[in-house]
Amino acid sequence: GDAGFLLGGKDYTFEYQCTDLNGNVGEKQTVTLKAGEGHPVSVNNVREGACTITEVGADVDNADRTTTFTVKGADSEQATQAESATVTIKEGTAPSEVAVTNDYTVHRGDFAVAKNVTADTGTIAPDKQFSFDYICTQPDGIEVVGTVGEVRNAGVNLPVGTSCTVSEVAGSAGVDQYDVALSAPVDVTIGKDTVVEAAFTNTYTHHTGTFEVTKKVEGAQ
Repeated sequence: GDAGFLLGGKDYTFEYQCTDLNGNVGEKQTVTLKAGEGHPVSVNNVREGACTITEVGADVDNADRTTTFTVKGADSEQATQAESATVTIKEGTAPSEVAVTNDYTVHRGDFAVAKNVTADTGTIAPDKQFSFDYICTQPDGIEVVGTVGEVRNAGVNLPVGTSCTVSEVAGSAGVDQYDVALSAPVDVTIGKDTVVEAAFTNTYTHHTGTFEVTKKVEGAQ
């Protein structure tokens, strides 16, 4: 998956419980290992019968997980997407091998840009397209930068917890014969399966000037 930065050297714990051929159920036991260590953990001195192995505590925040158990016996191999697997223990045969693969997928979300334009009394607010720069820092420290227009959905699809600062591109807001007051940059944090909004308001004031009236009267007595 794409969530390796969330795992951070995580330990993985497996619980197993065995039942012998007479139906006697043993106590639950645990083994712990790290992913990718390169060597299996062996469980020895198990009576003939069957053992069920279950992974516990494998979830991490802000990610979905799917787990696949692959059980390899003396003459068969079976992969199952499940939370547990059962192996058969039989004297005189090669030990069963259980490989467990966790696939983690990061929760993601997006942001939107909402724009409001106002003007002073007696003028009409300009009708134009605006642009916005964004810089986002993901939980793994990677920065994502770009420019978008006024959009319902920026389409950036960033990991949950990513922090973004969205700023209006000043040059895109200028209009001839108007002064404009821009909103300050807006900070947003990406949430799961949501679109967080960065809202901006521009206030336009039409340029004004003055004129003089001079009165001259001729032929007055």
